[in-house]
Amino acid sequence: MGFAMLICPAALQNISSDYYDAAAVDGVNAWQRFTRITLPLLSPTLFFVITMYSIGALEAFTPLIPLNADDSGIPAAIIRYKVCNPTNSPVDVSVLGSLANAVGFKGYDVFNNLKLADEVVNEYREESDHRGLYYSAANLPEDDFHFGSMAILTTNEANITRPTWLHGQWTDNAQDFWDDFRDGGKLESVADIAASGSELLKFYDFSFLNLREKIGSLGNHQALNLGEETVFEFAIAWHFPQSTARLGGI
Repeated sequence: MGFAMLICPAALQNISSDYYDAAAVDGVNAWQRFTRITLPLLSPTLFFVITMYSIGALEAFTPLIPLNADDSGIPAAIIRYKVCNPTNSPVDVSVLGSLANAVGFKGYDVFNNLKLADEVVNEYREESDHRGLYYSAANLPEDDFHFGSMAILTTNEANITRPTWLHGQWTDNAQDFWDDFRDGGKLESVADIAASGSELLKFYDFSFLNLREKIGSLGNHQALNLGEETVFEFAIAWHFPQSTARLGGI
């Protein structure tokens, strides 16, 4: 907090008083001065402060076991996000990880959407000490260059899961995800439906906008008391045996 207490007052002092003088002439009240002058001009500094604190709370690494090359080469990454409640009352916190199923990856189309060699499958799996989403392809044989699997998992209680986002067009899936998540910091269970899209579909072929990729989300929702701190832990893992073999066992 000391860092922010140094940066923010300095940024406030750099806001020219001319803005406030002009606002006073126009009869602007205190709330309007804050929302229309102070906050917009302070937003670059606030973004910087929030980013710095986020970096301090985020820890990401790949497994490293000294003198053990095999275990240190496990194709996985660990992501930990530490959250602390510094307020005077309990707060609800949701941290979510989202990942697209890229099994069968063959590049990108003209709109930078994933091009896939096969229909992909997202499924939820749960073990004793971890739980998450397992990604695969429906029909790829094991000797296919694109054959493999991916996973995103957590060691926390996975009380927020959506193995597959809404399958729609263009940005329908992202909009549906955000509308649902911002309403209470949770997600409804899978809604395997297709968005109807525009009325223009009656007259034009927009099938090229239908996304083949399937995105899944996994996370945890907790209530933190005053001064309480917790860590949200995620892991991302992948296994593509044929591509590894053809690259000389790298």
